[in-house]
Amino acid sequence: MSRTASLWTILILVALLLSACFSPAAPIPAASPGARENPSPTAQQSLPHIEVGTGTSPATTPAPDQGASAPAEGTVWNPRAIATQVQQALAQMLNTSPENVPFLAYEAEVDPATLTCLDQLVGDVPAFGQGEALVFQHEGSKVYVISSGGQLWVCKPNTLASGETLDLEKAKEKALADLARRLNVDPKAIQVVEAKEVTWEDTSLGCPEEGKKYAQILTPGFLVVLQADGQTYEYHGSSRTIFLCGNAKKTSDE
Repeated sequence: MSRTASLWTILILVALLLSACFSPAAPIPAASPGARENPSPTAQQSLPHIEVGTGTSPATTPAPDQGASAPAEGTVWNPRAIATQVQQALAQMLNTSPENVPFLAYEAEVDPATLTCLDQLVGDVPAFGQGEALVFQHEGSKVYVISSGGQLWVCKPNTLASGETLDLEKAKEKALADLARRLNVDPKAIQVVEAKEVTWEDTSLGCPEEGKKYAQILTPGFLVVLQADGQTYEYHGSSRTIFLCGNAKKTSDE
C-alpha cells in the first residue's frame, strides 16, 4: 500500500471517532401534567443533632411533659416513728416499765387549758411540732407528752368531773398542813392572808427556777398566801399539786 493510501485511511478513522463522540443525546420525556415532585429522602434537610450533656437552643429543647406529675411534697410526720422512744423515756420518768405506759394516740392540737404539765421529759428524744402531743396511758389515766418551745413536757388532764370545780378550800388545807409540818407548829397558829384561783402563764405555776425552761401553756390553779411568826409564805398550785414557792419573805424586822 502506498503512503498516500495509508494517510487517507487514518483520516477516515479519526473522522468516524469524532462523529461518535459528538452525537446528540436521547431526549428526556416531559413530565405528565398531574405528576407531583417527590424529592428523594437524601434531598431532605436532616434534623439537628443534640448530644447529651451539651447546651441546646430553645428551638431544639423539648417542651416539658404537660402530663408529668408535680414533685411530691414533704412526707407527713409519722408520730409512731418516735412513739417507742418517748414511751421508754416516759416509763423511766414514771419509774415503771414501758408496758405500763402504752401508746394510745397522736393529737395534732391540744387545748392547754385542759392540762396540767408536771415536768420536762428527760432523755435524748427529739421535739416535734409545736403544740402536738403523743398520748399514753398510765394507771388508768391519760398522759400527754406535748412539744412546746423545742422541748417535750409531760402533762395530765385537769378536766374535772361533771359538776366539780377547783377545790380552793382543799388547797388551803394542804398548804396549811404543809407549812405547819415545816415549822413544827399548830395549823391554827398560821394566818391565811390570801387564797384565790388563778391562771398561771406557764407550767412554772408562777414559781420559775433559774435556768429551767417551761412550757408556755396556760394552767389553772391556786395562789395561797400564809403568814406565821411575821413571815409570809406563798403556795402555788394547780388542780393536781400545791407547793411552797421559793424562800420565805420577811415582812417585819427581826
